Amino acid sequence: MKLPIALKTSFSFLLFLFIHQFSYAQCPNLIENGDFTQSQTNWLYSYPNNPASGPIFFQNNYLEIWVDNDGNLLPGNILLTTANSFNLTKDETYTFSVNMKRTNDIISACNFSWALLDQSNTIVLKLGGVYTTGGNNALGTATEIPLNIDTKYQTCFKFNSNSGTYKLALVWESFEDGLARDVIIDDISLIQISNKINPGTYPNCFEKPFAISIPSCYPTNSISWTGPGIVSGQGTTSLTIDQPGTYSVSISNPAYNCLVTDNISINFSFKPKLQLKSIVPQNCSPLSAVNVEATGGTLAYTFTWQNSTPNGSTVLLAAGTYTATVTDSKSCTDTLSVIIPDSPFIGNAELIIPTIFSPNNDQVNDVFIPHKMENIEALHLNVYDRWGIQVYDSHELKFSWDGTDKQGNNCHAGTYFYIAEYDAVCGVNSHEKVKGTITLIR
Repeated sequence: MKLPIALKTSFSFLLFLFIHQFSYAQCPNLIENGDFTQSQTNWLYSYPNNPASGPIFFQNNYLEIWVDNDGNLLPGNILLTTANSFNLTKDETYTFSVNMKRTNDIISACNFSWALLDQSNTIVLKLGGVYTTGGNNALGTATEIPLNIDTKYQTCFKFNSNSGTYKLALVWESFEDGLARDVIIDDISLIQISNKINPGTYPNCFEKPFAISIPSCYPTNSISWTGPGIVSGQGTTSLTIDQPGTYSVSISNPAYNCLVTDNISINFSFKPKLQLKSIVPQNCSPLSAVNVEATGGTLAYTFTWQNSTPNGSTVLLAAGTYTATVTDSKSCTDTLSVIIPDSPFIGNAELIIPTIFSPNNDQVNDVFIPHKMENIEALHLNVYDRWGIQVYDSHELKFSWDGTDKQGNNCHAGTYFYIAEYDAVCGVNSHEKVKGTITLIR
């Protein structure tokens, strides 16, 4: 039979449920409408043996349940479930938390638990064990809910059943005679702790540090990373790394008795670095020898040049701007812009010798010197008089004859003969021999 709450005696009790939503920032709570501020259709209630004897009243922000002791509730009976199912994944870790307190200290015990149901309403897992209000017939292994102390009960569990859709349920564990009891329940939360490391998008060819991360929405007291190239972020949800290898994360929250781990293998190759080593102008050529050098990466290297047929680390190039590229055996590349200046090109040798000079100390054409000499690197000059006697001999590039013989005597005015032999800087015929006459005027 059902009795009004004011007339309840020792053979009945009352269970009040005031349920409010509780969730962590950004982390989705799988329990919909936990605070009952929305439509009551988010929840379903059931008294399996006699539904008429146990009405449930949805009030403003709480739920009131009346239960009598006419033998209508048996251990395992489901009092309340979420109307909508939620997805759970095998081998993933979840946390369940609920705040509970009792507001009366009456003799007889209420014993109940929270559980997960499959689609056939079969209990697959109880969350946090059995709870009791204490008093007579309290289950000895149950956790007693304190009087007037709002207490959070929380547990961490790895879901070992098959992936699928499930519901949260309030399950009756025993029925005992006694006076009315009030239990207030709020802050229900069921969230998934996703411990999977997210590698993000990292390059196959490494150039600068990048971050790997784990979701940051769930409560945690400790995050610990291990790996070969940790740059920064130890103890946080985002780790900056600069080395390939295996990275592991350990996430713990002692309050939830929770410890989850994951590891991931990050594979990448280091980029080679290309740099200019030298630019050497070439003699007798408008080209310059350009040498670039690569370091790092993975041997062997291949060098290519944009807008240029020659390839390799050393090439001959005309003046201009070129782009060099190095590619290593892992197909990682680096590029370098090279500007080649105009080469100091050296042309053909040229020697022009005057035909007359007047060593009379008038400061005009007083000495016999070359009129023009270019691209010559060695010179031997001999001067002879009309009888074939050598009057002057020089191995200097910038020769200068003042019109005296080897004894320092002034040579007579007249015609003299010279033979000039020189080596040209460039050219196929690099050694030349020229003859001519010079007139000395006094």
